[in-house]
Amino acid sequence: MSTIRAHAYPRAGVLGNPSDGYGGRVLSLTFSDFQADIELRDEGLRIEEVLERFESGGSLGIEQLTDAALSRFNKSYPLPSSTQIDLRARTNIPRQVGMSGSSALIIASLKALAERANISVPPRELALLAWEAETLELGIAAGPQDRVAQAHGGLLDMDFSAPWSAESFRHYDPAMLPPLLIAWNPAPGDPSGDVHDTVRERYENGEAAVVEAMSQFPRFTADGISALERGDLASFLGCMNANFDTRAMIWDLQDKDLELISIGREAGCATKFTGSGGAILCAAPDLPTLERAEEAYASRALPTLRPTPAPSVTEITT
Repeated sequence: MSTIRAHAYPRAGVLGNPSDGYGGRVLSLTFSDFQADIELRDEGLRIEEVLERFESGGSLGIEQLTDAALSRFNKSYPLPSSTQIDLRARTNIPRQVGMSGSSALIIASLKALAERANISVPPRELALLAWEAETLELGIAAGPQDRVAQAHGGLLDMDFSAPWSAESFRHYDPAMLPPLLIAWNPAPGDPSGDVHDTVRERYENGEAAVVEAMSQFPRFTADGISALERGDLASFLGCMNANFDTRAMIWDLQDKDLELISIGREAGCATKFTGSGGAILCAAPDLPTLERAEEAYASRALPTLRPTPAPSVTEITT
């Protein structure tokens, strides 16, 4: 019996989110302090039995996510119906706090399945399969940012005005970033798809405030990257704050999320959501400021970490 192991990491949106679902531009950091792990064995249910289980529905738990990954993978790289697999998953990524834990499970599953099929899947294609698993197989309203960031790793600039082309994605050195801190609420929030649904409807209905906000987010990304390249930390921090403030104008935000934001800002950091809410990214002008923020969150029993950038993956050409 052979065993295949694969993993994927969470991500934090640094700038530009949530414009990725609207042809925007996003800068994200994938970090390795948590991970989703997949173990795939050559035993258990036949492929066709797993697909039947997935099609019968069920709650959106780990099994449903991994089954969706298998369903999507099998449509691009069909495995013999008699193939038997036992796919086991575990994750320590905090749930429903905007760290992209669900897509990490799907990405890790796809990696394991690709190894099982003895094929090389380029990062862009891996990201596309994961995005289709969530949007087409599971019906989740999701932009492509999370899957692209997790498939490529590191600090990634993603321009979705020309989606899925090689020229759309560019790695940067995470050392360019100021001191960072992630803080989150340990109680799970709402599923990210639920959070995005109403804003999507308002955008499609042409609501001026939402349309204007979605045009602003990519500018924060462009301006923030430019600030990093010239070493202008104050301007970069300003872009982060403006990103959240613009989002707050069009989103209904929970008090617990606003508390996370205000704690970091009172300590002197720039703050914004890592994703859809529940976790926030703090960027500090210096280490003493970051330490003050850590102490402030700890005094309210809110967990924090200084994110460790995950390694980047070089694009594979076929």
